[in-house]
Amino acid sequence: MKNRKYLFVCGCPRSGTSALVKLLNTHPSIALGIERYKRYAKIDKIHGLTPGKFKSKSFFNIKPKQTNINPSHKSWDLEWKEIYENLKIKFNRKDTIVGDKYPYYYRFYHEIDRAFNRPKWIFILRNVHEIASSYNVRASNPHDRWKTTHNYIYAVKDWNESLTKTWQYLESGSKNLLICEYEKLFYGNTQCLYQLLNFLNIRTNLVVEKYHQDMNQNWPERLLKSQNLDFQQVKYIDANANWSLRDRLLKKYGHSCTLF
Repeated sequence: MKNRKYLFVCGCPRSGTSALVKLLNTHPSIALGIERYKRYAKIDKIHGLTPGKFKSKSFFNIKPKQTNINPSHKSWDLEWKEIYENLKIKFNRKDTIVGDKYPYYYRFYHEIDRAFNRPKWIFILRNVHEIASSYNVRASNPHDRWKTTHNYIYAVKDWNESLTKTWQYLESGSKNLLICEYEKLFYGNTQCLYQLLNFLNIRTNLVVEKYHQDMNQNWPERLLKSQNLDFQQVKYIDANANWSLRDRLLKKYGHSCTLF
């Protein structure tokens, strides 16, 4: 489709990319995949991620070689099928923003920019302690396909990398990326929702606002939720996470959004 608008969502894994995309997809003018083309996010395959993949015929012909979230997934009928059925309804409208979310897309900012003629980006930034806790939970679950080595140490590595790649991208002069702070958007701040939609040049509506409100109903309890980290792990995170880069990134490229 001529003049198609594209959006990609990324951020360190376990930062809330899926929750963010589910929120955005409630808008009638947004249709984003859920790791639709994650297996193209490799140095030798990223060239395969092109605008042609976002034509309706290709986008809804979901193949295992493109993503593990496909009709053969054990949770497809319960979780993913309905999402893609809803995307079909609005996908071909001329004003619909299409795209995909995958945490590690931040490794390919420039490659995707070139292929899609400067799409818009949303980078979600979450507290590294929360991310590390989530890594630990998944790494210790024998029924989860998450790698056992991807614990709090790996979380810090991923978090630092995501900040570094995003800083380098923005410092190269890119103006098409918005930093979304998880703790603000998902702890009850409506201003941050408006900021997201304004960045995408679309108006809010009652459906999006209601979904956001429902997501944030238990935010005070989430603030008090205990982390799955012991003292030594917290000490490691505090010593090795790149806090100074986080602060520089937010100071120079973050947007004012009052938390409470």
